[in-house]
Amino acid sequence: MSKRHLALRAVCATLGVCWLFPYLWACTPKPETGSDPTNQSLLSLMPADIHIVEAFTAWADLDGKPGIDGIDVYVQPVNAAGDAIQAAGAMYVELHAYRPASADHKGRRLGIWDFALRSQEDQDTRWNRATQMYQFPIVLTAEARPTEPATKFVLSVTHNPPLGLRRSDEYILETSLAAGAFMGSR
Repeated sequence: MSKRHLALRAVCATLGVCWLFPYLWACTPKPETGSDPTNQSLLSLMPADIHIVEAFTAWADLDGKPGIDGIDVYVQPVNAAGDAIQAAGAMYVELHAYRPASADHKGRRLGIWDFALRSQEDQDTRWNRATQMYQFPIVLTAEARPTEPATKFVLSVTHNPPLGLRRSDEYILETSLAAGAFMGSR
């Protein structure tokens, strides 16, 4: 091969690489969203954990008629420093039958409730500024109401944020009342 032919091949190869480079670069994996400074800033404003506040979460009379027909669930999202903060997205509350003698005590699911936290109105309805907690009143179906004293349930809450990871907490809720105290008991 002549020098001129080799030079022409080198120029074509260089132009080809330069032409393909943007396409090759576009196919390379991008850094994870967690390494993006903007996303890191937004994620720092999201809850690092959520807690069911056991001292306040309790069986409740939600309809004003005699008898217990629900659960008042109190949840406190906290940031990485442990400070209570509001949370955007949604909270899912689940009630499961208690399964004894098992590593996972969640038995059959008795109910699931979805509470949106997407607007200022949602926040104003659920967030208590004094206690810095969300309150979620759960009206129980007849299937979910205790039928005998000392029945245990597993209550779980999951925060589904618009950014970041889901956070969950569980609490074993026990009835210490007579089954007749619950409205519509079977």
